[in-house]
Amino acid sequence: MNRSLQEVVELVVFALVAVIIGTGAVWLSGWILGGIGTLLTWLAGLVWALLRFLVPVALVAGAVYLLVRYLNTRGVDGAAPDVGSPPSPWTMSTEGPGTDAPAPAADAPEAGGGEDDAPPTADADDASDDDRP
Repeated sequence: MNRSLQEVVELVVFALVAVIIGTGAVWLSGWILGGIGTLLTWLAGLVWALLRFLVPVALVAGAVYLLVRYLNTRGVDGAAPDVGSPPSPWTMSTEGPGTDAPAPAADAPEAGGGEDDAPPTADADDASDDDRP
């Protein structure tokens, strides 16, 4: 198969163009991957710096949590503490935790509202309401 001189020159020129385009593509992909590598190196440095700070803080916080938990479960005499329910912040009860006793009936005003009803007076244990009339 004989090719003319023009066909041979065209094949060589097309091959050189393909090599130049391939070289450019390899250079561009290397440049992009280098940028990604730099970005990932920066991200790894940031994570390392955060972990150098957060791991000791987490260890100290965990140790404090375990110490407080141990001291709370140990109780005063070394026995298990009373597991009554804690007082609700929505009630004005003065009883300790775990007691669901209703208020005494003598403190509640009657629904009749007669003329002989006296206004409520301050008790000895109710010292915070001394400024009321």
